[in-house]
Amino acid sequence: KNSRACVKLFHPPEDDVGSIKIAAFRAKKITSICESDLALPKQFILPRHIATNRKGDVIGYMMRKLPPNFVKVKNLLEQRFKTDHAIGLKEISQLFIALFGDHALVDGKIEAIGDINVGSIMISPDLAHRAWVDTDSWSHKGFPCLATTEIFCHPDLYPNLNVGSSKVIRHEMHHDRFSLMVMYVLMALSGAHPFRMGIHDRYHSLQERVKNGITIFDSDVIYPSILPSPEVLSDDVLNYVISILKRENKDPINTELLQEFAETIVVCESCGGQYTAMRTHCPLCHEKTTIDLSAITQIMIDDSFFVAGGTIIFVQSVGEELRVIRRQNDQLHIATIMQDGKVHTIQTNIKAKKGMRYRFFDACLVVCQEPYAASPVELDIYRISGGTLTFISKSSTATLENDSAVFSTTAKYLYRIAGNSIVQNKLFGEVLTNNSITKVFRGQTWFTADRMSGADREVLFGYNRSRRDYQWFVCAQQENDDSKLSFSNINVSAMRRGEKLEDFKVYFHTEKILLVRKTIYRGRESVRYTIITLNGDVIDDMLINADESAFKYWEGLTGKLYQGSSVLHISTEGLVKQDLKNGAYTPIKGTEKMIGPNDGLLKFGRKICVPRRDGIIAITKK
Repeated sequence: KNSRACVKLFHPPEDDVGSIKIAAFRAKKITSICESDLALPKQFILPRHIATNRKGDVIGYMMRKLPPNFVKVKNLLEQRFKTDHAIGLKEISQLFIALFGDHALVDGKIEAIGDINVGSIMISPDLAHRAWVDTDSWSHKGFPCLATTEIFCHPDLYPNLNVGSSKVIRHEMHHDRFSLMVMYVLMALSGAHPFRMGIHDRYHSLQERVKNGITIFDSDVIYPSILPSPEVLSDDVLNYVISILKRENKDPINTELLQEFAETIVVCESCGGQYTAMRTHCPLCHEKTTIDLSAITQIMIDDSFFVAGGTIIFVQSVGEELRVIRRQNDQLHIATIMQDGKVHTIQTNIKAKKGMRYRFFDACLVVCQEPYAASPVELDIYRISGGTLTFISKSSTATLENDSAVFSTTAKYLYRIAGNSIVQNKLFGEVLTNNSITKVFRGQTWFTADRMSGADREVLFGYNRSRRDYQWFVCAQQENDDSKLSFSNINVSAMRRGEKLEDFKVYFHTEKILLVRKTIYRGRESVRYTIITLNGDVIDDMLINADESAFKYWEGLTGKLYQGSSVLHISTEGLVKQDLKNGAYTPIKGTEKMIGPNDGLLKFGRKICVPRRDGIIAITKK
């Protein structure tokens, strides 16, 4: 009944000795934490009251509930999220100054936080508020943290990754600080992991690099030229970060040094990038101006396809048009690009706000002003006619529980959740018609529509969620009537016991769908990619572990173009084509320095487009 509280329930123990022991340990630990009544500020979401079943067994605990707009800090790895919310190096640095300060507050009250990862910290989209979650896993006196995530953990803790190890290495505060600094580098340098990224001639694996202190900042590591240069950081901060990553400094974090750096970050007037004021030039622009175009032999890259004034924040292919939303002087502008390269622009009176979400369908623009508001969320519908934008009406949609508004579009229709149904909306004159597609579970259903493949049919892909279980489904047009979509459940391969879904992306092709899932299993990352027909049949299901050579192409879930028999990946090597039949990965020469891991891909006619903040690059075969 208390809307400001929620309950976390544990899965019942399996019928094996190990699971029963873990359940007993967890029950004692939660009881001890609740009884200790830790005095910490509200950004720490702590267990406060145990939850029991009728037998008196501890099955979970009650804690304070976060506002619905909070998201995991891993969203800072998504360029689109950062663009939507105007987040740059300065804002990320200020967030981590606060996080390091939070860590200092728990020092002396617990043994260590322990398993720090991109899912254990949550943020409001404007970064004004933060929350530490999963605090039941912290290392408390008498109850060590049993979880460890490989990509963030200190090498002292690697033995904890071995399942069945008889001894658990206890986490310490300096281990936490190491993990947080790895995460800061990852966020500040747009996905550049300080030990996983780059190439060293002797040490190749993540664990080898960490144990020997081989960072991306070392001179004998080949640093990808397409990533933000480390020079965006000041020399003092860079040297300080390196000392912690090389485990030469175990002291509490010097937040004053980081604060001085944050206060001197400047914005480049040319590219909009952020960097330290101690540099005489923008490290980001400097990299762009040193591109060697003579290396392009297999493809043509037309970087004058579309150059934006202001910042591009959304791009969608709608039939024969490419529609672009850009932000300029706090106003939204719409550019419609035709196949022949002609551009029509509309200057709207819509004021740009952080976090707004946009979609196009038919001759309409959909604007969601507050995607994280309580359900139902309002959608503003505008008609695009000639050079004007006219408001038509308001509509609404449901939200996914503890997440944002659920709606999507294709070239023809708007899809949203109304009541307990996914509804298809079509513009008829000045009125939106409603057509129920399928029943769903309000607050537990998510879906997306194919708005990028250009195929002339309607397809939705999504899931219904129950606790940790995801039942994936596809709704697809089977005949000529695009108002009738058939529903099919999908039997996606089950994850291993203890494997957790961290993130996923969906890519569409004419007759197939590509589902990419990133998971954590025993502290290590894995990626599963599944190819599904429009009837819901699984025709390929692959598991790639972090120690496999192909993992680097799948580690980033965004920046892919599914082409049916192949997949184009954006990687540190530029564009890489994967043949799905023989599994070969082939770098496309000439794209190494033109395309970076934060870019996206979409098909527009015979072109492959790479949307960026300042324009759109078009790639075509010679």
